[in-house]
Amino acid sequence: MSNLTKLFLGVAFVSLLVAGYQAHEATGLRAENQLLDQEALGRIVPARPSPKGVDRRRRESGELSEEKPGHTVDEALRRQIEMADHGTHEYHVDYVLMEKGGQGLSPKAAKAAGLTPEEERHVDEILKRIWNDATEDFARRAELVEAESEEKTGRRVYLIPARPDRGWEFKNQLLDELADAVAASKRAILMRGYQCDEFLAGFGAQDVRIEFTAGEKKFTFAYLNPLDGEATLFGSVALDRFNDQFGNSFEIPAAAKSEEEPEND
Repeated sequence: MSNLTKLFLGVAFVSLLVAGYQAHEATGLRAENQLLDQEALGRIVPARPSPKGVDRRRRESGELSEEKPGHTVDEALRRQIEMADHGTHEYHVDYVLMEKGGQGLSPKAAKAAGLTPEEERHVDEILKRIWNDATEDFARRAELVEAESEEKTGRRVYLIPARPDRGWEFKNQLLDELADAVAASKRAILMRGYQCDEFLAGFGAQDVRIEFTAGEKKFTFAYLNPLDGEATLFGSVALDRFNDQFGNSFEIPAAAKSEEEPEND
């Protein structure tokens, strides 16, 4: 065999090795992308099963490392919440996570997730408790906009500015407590019913402007993007439905009610 023939054979062999390596890499990359796509679409597959009995405090202290972003159920749910807070939803479902006015878990959400009676009670308690904490926080952030309010006409305008953390203190608490209450697959289905407007503008993800006018049995509201002030949601709602949207966050001004209408306690 001539040296030239040996050279050609050597080059061909190396080419085959390179091609085989590239094919192997491409297959691995496709598999990884499929896993990420599954998570993004809600068909969430944890990168590895969490050890049973692991205390969350050990993870927070650094004793146990966290999964990389994009590879955990909670990271996928956080992306989903961020989308919902901006008015974009990955899923079109016929249920909401929580009943209006912080009245706890929606029966439709519980049924969709297949919760047991015990799980349903646990999730219901979680939602009610976090809602109550969030409404108190909402009230503390409320500010009377004096420049737009008029005592003579009974016009009262309030601005509830977004939280610096955009509500993630409450949202992380919600995810953490749900993780202790139900399995990942059920948690994912429940959170598909998360709506920004159910949770006091995403627990503080957006600014809220509320206006009352004397003699009118309604109030107007607007959710505003804190970055540019653009309205993302607005409307006019009957006064007796105020608690449905904002709970007992602060007292409705008496001037906004008609003379014969009793005050809300």
